[in-house]
Amino acid sequence: ALPIYRVNQLLDQVNDADIAELLKDLSLSGQVAYIHQLYQPAAMFEFLPLVQQRNIIEQLPHSKAAHLLSTMHSDDRTDLYQVLAYPLQQQLLQHLTPAIQEKIQELAQYPAESAGALMSSEFVMLSPHLNMLQAIAALRQQAADRETLYLIYIVDQLQHLLGVIALR
Repeated sequence: ALPIYRVNQLLDQVNDADIAELLKDLSLSGQVAYIHQLYQPAAMFEFLPLVQQRNIIEQLPHSKAAHLLSTMHSDDRTDLYQVLAYPLQQQLLQHLTPAIQEKIQELAQYPAESAGALMSSEFVMLSPHLNMLQAIAALRQQAADRETLYLIYIVDQLQHLLGVIALR
């Protein structure tokens, strides 16, 4: 059998969606064990069906589950949070930062399948005073943890919208 570090080295070369597809074939205990081994499981975890995400989260220690939730994209995190049993929701909230708690509460207010529930509240803003190199550096920093990036908003110091750059 391969040591776990070697398995992780091999899986580092595989797309997160493909790993999620492979994970579906493991037993629940195998899935939980694999999640424990990953340094940053959120990227792969988000590709799993919501029911499978819930089943895994329910088996993780609360601190590990909360960490996983905190590293997920806000819309995916909220979707998962909403399907958890109320007692587990409350326990996990205690392990999340106030900012993440607030974001979950805000997005959870929207009815399922509404525009508010489906949209991502994560976006990129740039100053009009940046040169091209500065703008690229700022984009790399801000967009690193964004699920999608279709629009860049150009705003002044008071965050008034000056323009929009479409990337599609």
